Amino acid sequence: MLRRIFDRSPFASILDAHAELRQLGAIRIATGLLCLARIVPSIWASRYYFEEGAWGIPWVTVEGLPIVALILLVTAGVFTPVSTVALLLATRRYEGHLESESLSTDVLSLLLSLLVLTSAGARRSVDAVWLRQPGWLGSPVRALYRLVGIPSTSGIRIILVLYFVAFGLINLGGAVNHWHEEAWRSGRALDIIFSSTYMSRVWGPWRALDLRFPELAMWISWVLTMIQLVAQTTMLALVWWRPTARLVIAWGALFFLSSIFALQLHYLGAFELLIWAAIFHRPRRSDPTPAGAFVRRPWSEQTIAAAGAIFLTIFVAHESWAFAGIREYPFPKLRLYLDTIGVHSPRVFNYNDLPLGDPWCIVYRGDREERLPYHGSRGERLAWVQWNDLLLYRSSIRWRNEFHADTVLDPHRDAVGRLQQLVVFDHRRRHVQTSTYVVDVFVSSASRTDLPPAERFERRFIGSIRFHCSGERNATRCTPVVGAATE
Repeated sequence: MLRRIFDRSPFASILDAHAELRQLGAIRIATGLLCLARIVPSIWASRYYFEEGAWGIPWVTVEGLPIVALILLVTAGVFTPVSTVALLLATRRYEGHLESESLSTDVLSLLLSLLVLTSAGARRSVDAVWLRQPGWLGSPVRALYRLVGIPSTSGIRIILVLYFVAFGLINLGGAVNHWHEEAWRSGRALDIIFSSTYMSRVWGPWRALDLRFPELAMWISWVLTMIQLVAQTTMLALVWWRPTARLVIAWGALFFLSSIFALQLHYLGAFELLIWAAIFHRPRRSDPTPAGAFVRRPWSEQTIAAAGAIFLTIFVAHESWAFAGIREYPFPKLRLYLDTIGVHSPRVFNYNDLPLGDPWCIVYRGDREERLPYHGSRGERLAWVQWNDLLLYRSSIRWRNEFHADTVLDPHRDAVGRLQQLVVFDHRRRHVQTSTYVVDVFVSSASRTDLPPAERFERRFIGSIRFHCSGERNATRCTPVVGAATE
C-alpha cells in the first residue's frame, strides 16, 4: 500500500541521480551567492556599530571574515561536505552574536543541511574536477567523498522525501500557531500584513483598495488567509496524490515568490524557493558521470533514512507536547539542538509581529537636512533595513517591538538607547568630529482592523529627540536631548 501511495506522488519521478546532482550543484552555487549578498552588509555595518578591538576592528567584524571565506568555498565547491557543515554552524553562531537570527537563518540552515546530505559538491564544483584528477592532487577529495559518499537515485529520493516531510511539519507547526491567533482565524491577518508599510511592498495599492472598497479588501484578505492556513495545515497529506500534489507545488511556488515580490521577505522566499526546486523540480535526464566507488552503499542510505525518521519522530513528539510552542517545551535545550538545522515550529506574523508597522521613527542628520536610509515618511523600510540584517533585527525590529508611546522618548529606556546606537553607527562611519541628529517618532493604528480605514492609516506625531555626537571611533559619544526638536 505504501509503495502504491509513493508511486502516485511527485517523488516517483526522481529517476536520474546524475541530473539531480547537477541541479543540486546549481542550487549550491545560488545559495552561496545569496549568503554572500546577505552577510556582507552585516559585516560592513558591524565595523561601525560595535566598538573596536585591539586590532582597530571590532572582534565581531573579524569573526565575519571566515564566514565569507566559507561561503566562497561552498559556492566554488571546495571540500564541499566539510565547508558546508562549517558554514552552517558558523552562520548560526555569528548571527547569534549579532542578534540577527531569524526565520531566514532557520530556512538557510535547512537548505545547507540538505546540500550536505545530497553531496551537492559532487557536480558543478572544484571537487568534481579534483575527483577526476589522478595522483596526489585529487587524493584528499577522493578520500573525503569515499567517507561521505554520493547518493544513488534511491538515496536522493529518500533524502528529498525526508526534507519535504520536515518542511511540511515546520509549516504545520506554523499553522498551529496561526490558528491560535484571532487575527488569522478571522481572516484579517493578510489585510494587516498587506497594508503594513513595514512588512509589505504593496501597501500603497492595498491601502487604496482598503480606503475605497473596504468590504472587498476584507473579503480578499479572508480568502487568501484561509488558503494560506489550509495549505499549510494539509500539505503533508495532499502531496501523496498527483492532482492535489500539483496544488501543493503551485501554492508553494506562488507563496515563495509573493514573499519576495509582495512582502519584505526576499532572502527567506529565495531560500524556500531553492528548497522547493530541489524537492519538486525534476531536471532533464543526462548522460551519467560514473561515480564508481563513491556511491553510497545500501546500508549507508538505509542508515540515513532511519536517522532522518528518528529525528523527525523526536521533533513531532516534542512539538506535540508543547503544542508547537504555545505551551512550554519540556526540554528547551532539545528544541535548540533540533533547531540547529532549522527544524522548529515558527512563530511569525502573529500578535507580536502584526503591529510592527504601527510605530516608526525617521532619523535625520543635521536639522532634518539629510534623512538616513532607515525608515521612510510612512514607516516603510529604506535601504539599511531592507538589505542589512544587523540593522533590521538588532535595531529596527527591536525598537518597534519595545515601542510604548509614553516612554519612547525617555532617555533612560531602551527605545532611546537603540536610537543612540544607530546614530553612533552613522557618526562613526562618516569619520567626523561632531554631528547632530534629529529623530521624529510617529504612530498609526494600521493593525487595528476594527477601525475605519481612514482612521487606521492616519499618521500621528508623538515627539522628537535630538542627539549631539562628538569624538571618533571608540571615543564617540552621542547625548540625547528630549524636547529640543520640533516637527
